[in-house]
Amino acid sequence: MDYHKRLDIAEMFQEPPEYKPPGTAEQLACSVDYPNLNSQQYRMTRKPSPNILHPCLEHAARNANGQVILAGSDYMGRRWGSSFFGWENIDDVLNDAKISFKRQCRYCITAMQFTKDPNLFVIGTDKGSVELWSTRNEARGEGYSLYLVDGQSEHIEGVSAMDLIEGGESKLVTGSHDGCLKVWNYAADLHSVKTMTMAHTDAITGLSTNRADDSMFASSSLDHSALMWDLRKPRPASSLFEGHKFGFTTVYWTTKEEANQVVALGDEAGNVHFIDIRQPDVPTHSVKVFNKKIHKISFNGTQFVVLGDTNQARFYDENLALLHECTPATNYLRDVLWETGETKEKSTCWLVGWDTFIHKVEY
Repeated sequence: MDYHKRLDIAEMFQEPPEYKPPGTAEQLACSVDYPNLNSQQYRMTRKPSPNILHPCLEHAARNANGQVILAGSDYMGRRWGSSFFGWENIDDVLNDAKISFKRQCRYCITAMQFTKDPNLFVIGTDKGSVELWSTRNEARGEGYSLYLVDGQSEHIEGVSAMDLIEGGESKLVTGSHDGCLKVWNYAADLHSVKTMTMAHTDAITGLSTNRADDSMFASSSLDHSALMWDLRKPRPASSLFEGHKFGFTTVYWTTKEEANQVVALGDEAGNVHFIDIRQPDVPTHSVKVFNKKIHKISFNGTQFVVLGDTNQARFYDENLALLHECTPATNYLRDVLWETGETKEKSTCWLVGWDTFIHKVEY
């Protein structure tokens, strides 16, 4: 090789002095002399993101004071993102004049929940981060003052599930698409205190803590297994339901008042299974709810609602009898907020879904 004839790559790709492309978007659009400036034209013509609640509502949260947060995602743009808006109470939701706070995010929110402190909430994102947000602080004066308390990016893949750990300590547990579980403390700042790297061999789809024991929680995964965890043990995981024909998509650990502390599992085939933790791998009851995968199971007393990848919601009692079903939306239903203090004669909830959908259901 003749090194005297080698090319100076940096000089070759240096912008020549006579290179003067159009300086405005209008001039660039009319120019045929510079055909390879697509990215430059996009940057010139791209409009700033509007501060709106994105239409694919995925998550809803309400604290002890009745304040409500809705999180929506934008799946239509060139770059996916999310936004969350807050209101003082659920009757004000979607009223632009009564918005308490709002925020645009350059990531998709995959989990959201209020903490025991009504002014703090936690979100998980598709970039693997967990963020602790505050809605107000006495040091900042009266009224709402939204700010990020702390954020940590410790999951390699996106956060796919999250739940608070009940008890005296301020802890929560998160799971990700790579099968990793993390336990966090959010008392002063946000930091992980325990990591289970290979908790599952596929994406973790659901987490639910035992509200009677702050050391125990259940996890579900697409690896066709559900596990029960006890953080006091050297080997904390034990089988809850393994070897199932379908992947599990959600989990809910009931209280003694709701269903005697059984664990409800939803799968990809649209079934809901109930497991007694004293006799794992053998469902006490199973019910076929949808022909598509289960998205969420939520209890209100002895009654519960099941949402799937459909626009329908189905409500059941403790005997798995169908109490009510409705199809109020034209697109997916994603979350539910129950009205507290309801009697057995009347139940009320709010269903949240895509196309900026929120609807009150009474039955």
